[in-house]
Amino acid sequence: MKKILVLVVLLLLAVSTANAQLSVTSFKALPEDETAQIISPVFDMNGQKCALIKIVTSESNFAFEGGMLGITDVLKETGEYWVYVPQGSKKITIKHDKYGVLRNYIYPESIQSAAVYEMVLSTGSVSSSAGVLYEELKDDGVLLLVQTDPSDAAFYVDDTYIGKTAVQWKFKKQKYIYQLVKENYQSKVGVLDLTNIYENVTLQVELEPNFANIKVNTNPIDGAEVFLDGVNTGMITPCTLYEVSDGQHNLTIRHRYYKTVDMSITVEAGESQTVFVKMSPIFSQLMPINIMPMNHPIENRAYGNKEIRKVDKPNSDVKKTESKNPVKNDSHESRNVNPTTPAPQNPGGSGNNAPSNQRSGGGNMGGGARPGNGH
Repeated sequence: MKKILVLVVLLLLAVSTANAQLSVTSFKALPEDETAQIISPVFDMNGQKCALIKIVTSESNFAFEGGMLGITDVLKETGEYWVYVPQGSKKITIKHDKYGVLRNYIYPESIQSAAVYEMVLSTGSVSSSAGVLYEELKDDGVLLLVQTDPSDAAFYVDDTYIGKTAVQWKFKKQKYIYQLVKENYQSKVGVLDLTNIYENVTLQVELEPNFANIKVNTNPIDGAEVFLDGVNTGMITPCTLYEVSDGQHNLTIRHRYYKTVDMSITVEAGESQTVFVKMSPIFSQLMPINIMPMNHPIENRAYGNKEIRKVDKPNSDVKKTESKNPVKNDSHESRNVNPTTPAPQNPGGSGNNAPSNQRSGGGNMGGGARPGNGH
């Protein structure tokens, strides 16, 4: 009974392998190709130059779907498709009415702006030795269990997609080149030598992160929107952006009352960092001023090019008092006589200019004539 169940499972896996008619033979960067940079650039919605993936195939009538960032443009050229994708794209899905679907193929390299990559696409039934029918192996094969931390990594053997980890597969006793690919993790490539293996084997691989966490703080205010590579993250400051892939990224901070800040950051795998963004207001700021009270004395202070000096006000109360109760004084000053005004002449013609009541020698102080005997 156990043998029958094993055969059923093997036959199901064999059918699945036979139906897998789309596969990626190779994927590599073309650093000398300037198509996306100079010859025929295409710009994304943020004005950045797209990356170009040249998909080499002799077939036609393919449909392409991108991940979260989508696909900007697709051109059919001789012997290949030109697929333009935004910087930071992670995966692509390829569909065909005859050959089926290659879903969510993860790019093994970081997709950069204006860079060119080549993907060789294979169509038809899988012919790799990793995908042979189980009934042909009988007892000569080795059952391999592949596990990764984290799981759900794409497992390739000799450039043939096998499945997502954890995955179990039976292989011939020979050497293979395997590859493990997972978004935001470094791809793992190695040699799988099953030549002298006589029992089931488990391959356990720990994948290294290809990302870092970015903390974003704004000053002097919080609540600013955060955009990464032109895409709204849906987060507001202060916040943490998780699993940001390594490489150059554009960080945009927006707030309705502050100037938008655009900055470039470099992310290194496994090294988290904190970004402090200083925001500048777009509104006027009112500065407090000190208003001087009206009764505050101003004296001896420079005002422009003039000097203000204190002026004593006359004391009106004192003046009123003096007018009601004048001080009695017999002096010349108290009589308010003008010394420059000449005294009046004596009408008697005596030649003495002094008043009669002020002459020395006595006499009638009343100023009248002396009484006589009639002379």
